[in-house]
Amino acid sequence: MAPRVPGPARKGPGGREAGAAVASLGARGRAAPGQRMTTIRLITDGDVTSEWVKEYQIGAVVPPFNVEAVAETLNRLLEKPKEQWNANFERLRPKLAWGLVVQPLYRYCLEGAYAPDRLNRLSVEPPGGEVEISRLSRAATIWRHEGFPALAYRGWRYLQWWMART
Repeated sequence: MAPRVPGPARKGPGGREAGAAVASLGARGRAAPGQRMTTIRLITDGDVTSEWVKEYQIGAVVPPFNVEAVAETLNRLLEKPKEQWNANFERLRPKLAWGLVVQPLYRYCLEGAYAPDRLNRLSVEPPGGEVEISRLSRAATIWRHEGFPALAYRGWRYLQWWMART
């Protein structure tokens, strides 16, 4: 059951309360194995979940940072009763079965290879290429965040590695 939005009851499209309808929409979320994918998605483009939303028509995909598109799409989604989406969710359910979803993780644990969907995606590099961090700066960060014992342990492990390679 969707959480109720406090305040006076406002009727939305179809005679439903507007607050309850908005609360039943998923703004952003990852799909996990075993998760009940019954929440209508309003999502930005760019990941596997957005591909599922397009393919199975379980919501809408909008371009990032486009407020007008979000507002228009949200109004369009609220006009359609949630019961009309059920058939689309049923088509997606077999794809989220635990035995099917866990197979890439199982293969990765045994073989150490990337999952097929990872191989198809382009790697995104930060603008300007890789940033070189000095050893002193790295040591200061470790000391500040993890303390002196962690820094001493890492220094000892680095020394062991350095001596073993020569």
